[in-house]
Amino acid sequence: MTDYRPLARQRIKSAKAILGPKCNEASVAGAVWMILVQQERGTRAEQERRNTQSRPTNKKEQMAVDRAARALRHFAAKLRDPDLPKFVRGYFPDEVLKRVPQLEALAKLPLRKPKQSGFSPPGYPLQRRAVMLAVDLAVEHKLSLATTRGGELYRLCAAIYGKKDADLFNVLRFYVRPSRPSQSKTVKPIS
Repeated sequence: MTDYRPLARQRIKSAKAILGPKCNEASVAGAVWMILVQQERGTRAEQERRNTQSRPTNKKEQMAVDRAARALRHFAAKLRDPDLPKFVRGYFPDEVLKRVPQLEALAKLPLRKPKQSGFSPPGYPLQRRAVMLAVDLAVEHKLSLATTRGGELYRLCAAIYGKKDADLFNVLRFYVRPSRPSQSKTVKPIS
């Protein structure tokens, strides 16, 4: 089990540096821990999905399985060569060669229909949640809600998300819209 306390302390320290010394440390810690827990759940789910995946999901994977099946089939043919010394055949277990038909069958399975979901890059829901928490903290601590790259709110979002180089600008801009199109300085969060 990974200990996330040092990582959380670092993120809390970064957020407190942005919010100032009189910030509500409990709300900052709550926001940071919420994102950390969601990141951990996401990585676990992704690892489980990869471990339990039983068939190729896209053309690249299908082609890779097909290439592996062909290579194993050629390898099995070379092992059956009568000129090959018998001791060399002993180095390779028969279980490996029994996988050839399974891989060939996997390569010929039809692909599933692609999911019909909108464009959502990996980690986007988590980025959106980090931005929402950062805006809530900024409102609570009376920070400016100006949506500029490198601004206080932008840095606070990155600190809570945990990556200083994360590009959260579009997510932030979507969540915090100007109240009037002519005034881009005055912004309010979407409720």
